[in-house]
Amino acid sequence: MTTPTLTPHPQPSDAPDVLVELFVLDQERCGPCRSAIGELRLAATLLEDGLAGSAIRVASRVVQLTDADEARRLGVVSSPTVRVDGADIVLEVDEEECATCSAIARTPVSCRTYEWEGARHDHPPAALVVDAVRRHLAGISTRPSAAAPVPISETSVERFLAGVSATPIPYEELREVVTGRVSTAEDATYAEAVSPWNVAIDVHPQAVVEARTARDVAQTVLFARRHGLRVTPQATGHGPIASLVGDIVVATRGLDECTVNPEGWARVGAGVKWLRVVEAAAPHGLAPLSGSVTDVGVVGYTTGGGLGPMARTYGLASDRVRAFEVVTGDGELRRATPTEHPELYYALRGGKGALGIVTAVEFDLVRQASFYGGALWFDGAEAAAVMDRWRTWSASLPEDGTTSVALFRLPPLEGVPEVLAGRLTLSVRYVWTGSAHDGERHFAAMRSAGPVLLDDVRTKAYTEIDSVHTDPIDPMPVHEDALLLREFSADAVRALVDAAGVESESQVILVEIRQLGGAFSREGEHPSAFDVRHAAYSMLAVGLPGADTERDHAAVRSALAPWALQARLPNFSFTPEELAAAYRPSTRERLRAALEHYDPDRVLAISEAVRAAS
Repeated sequence: MTTPTLTPHPQPSDAPDVLVELFVLDQERCGPCRSAIGELRLAATLLEDGLAGSAIRVASRVVQLTDADEARRLGVVSSPTVRVDGADIVLEVDEEECATCSAIARTPVSCRTYEWEGARHDHPPAALVVDAVRRHLAGISTRPSAAAPVPISETSVERFLAGVSATPIPYEELREVVTGRVSTAEDATYAEAVSPWNVAIDVHPQAVVEARTARDVAQTVLFARRHGLRVTPQATGHGPIASLVGDIVVATRGLDECTVNPEGWARVGAGVKWLRVVEAAAPHGLAPLSGSVTDVGVVGYTTGGGLGPMARTYGLASDRVRAFEVVTGDGELRRATPTEHPELYYALRGGKGALGIVTAVEFDLVRQASFYGGALWFDGAEAAAVMDRWRTWSASLPEDGTTSVALFRLPPLEGVPEVLAGRLTLSVRYVWTGSAHDGERHFAAMRSAGPVLLDDVRTKAYTEIDSVHTDPIDPMPVHEDALLLREFSADAVRALVDAAGVESESQVILVEIRQLGGAFSREGEHPSAFDVRHAAYSMLAVGLPGADTERDHAAVRSALAPWALQARLPNFSFTPEELAAAYRPSTRERLRAALEHYDPDRVLAISEAVRAAS
């Protein structure tokens, strides 16, 4: 046991009544530190609820220690440390060797442990933090004795910081064991290798590994595990969460296997986009449950559930998965099926890659050579009337039909029809999987909803599926928001048009309302981690990054808030908190249990969204 000396940390000028500070060594790579941050967030929520109605303000902040002088000035001798108004929440410090920090610093490092309710923790439980704040407010001192201070030169904090600064990561060792190219920030190949589709997302890992084989992926994970690093996969880069991008990005574009079996199933590598599968399946009269744009990668889309333009008829892409080949956080290449590693199979369908880096996936196709559908466009001034017609029409639409409606502000760019460019328009999207005759009959009500600017609804080969949503393909900067709705009532229509219609002056490029239900709402043959089948509609808003867009997105969210669910689609979650909200507490616990088995050293960066959630 050691007793630290303390130096109160200066509070902000607008200091709250109580300031809770968490001091950590490495919030990006260190598992206990990241867990401590999650517990602090939970504690803040509990305190806010518990003090509701009082005049007491409790604020919290995380301080990552970056150099020895800072540690010495603050008197922080162990990590993670929690202080309430400058006083450590425990009277004595007990440490154990931390494998994660030792690996990061490449020197033995001991980190703080916490005793709470008879159990030992490598991070402070939220309940302990809450108890400390309550004691502080009650006037019960938690300030430790100043006796027997620890010499600063001998602290684990300084050993960690010295180790990190002194020893670079030996990426040459990684280059020797993988066949794909390894690029670090100083290499000319780095920028191209790491750039995501959404170029507004800041993706700057220490290194990028362009994997050519599943073994390359496994070797990269093992390397990261040895050196206390975190790993993130990236295929097309459509869905990165900036704060969950790890130290090493594994670019899977080189895993390009694509085989279609005429009997009705396919096997593809992690780098394959849906377009290749669509084109390979078409000669056999088959189609995959692809997304609204076929330029999206198969694996990332599928692990997030996979909500496509035929979802009401056939359900989610993840419901059709036969098997995954996946490298888990322990560096093992495994095959996950309903009978082989069933818990892994469960987690990978909807768990958004939290349990491993998928190298290949096998899935069933559907017999759908063609469809009746496309997009019907109206002037934005007709938005309220057309949306109201759409919501009542779609409410009785059979499951053969999947539909959405979208407000568009398309710029006058090449490829945009002149009749749609530079104005607010409304697009009704429609896919009918049954006979063309029935599809046309059911759609007649929408053709009469108002003056039509452009009608592209007809019988099409499935290879034309991109024409329904007309999503962009080229990389671009975007700011995205999403909600799930329990209903889309007449009042919701009016609220949305007020927020994003002709008279709103909104700068949001797209606001889409997609009808769910049908096969989407039913669990597939095998249970999965996809948790939001109860939602009736989804909302997606897209704009260019900037303060005006953020303001206008906030207006859309606020307008639809009365009908919004406290849940998210995994593929439309843009922060760790949003991704965690995609899962019920019972599902998160099941995912956490699987993570302890398959990723005990917290190598997979995206898993932290699940681990840290309350």
